[in-house]
Amino acid sequence: IQGLAASITSRAAIKAAKEIKKRGLNAYICALVHDQITILCEDSCLQETLDMLQWAMETAYEISVKLTAPPSHGKNLAESK
Repeated sequence: IQGLAASITSRAAIKAAKEIKKRGLNAYICALVHDQITILCEDSCLQETLDMLQWAMETAYEISVKLTAPPSHGKNLAESK
């Protein structure tokens, strides 16, 4: 299960990076940790980035159960749990 989660996260990161570029968002992926993608972005594109990341995580890999990935945000990693 842990290996699948890492694979899904990697695929989601690739999908998110392509969407960031496509949408011209002032954002970038700065870290992947286990099943978490950390993106730095401007406040002006925060909600669009959160929505896009959730979409990327939930649709990165098709499996028989529904994937849910509610995003969180904060000024630092401690705030974004």
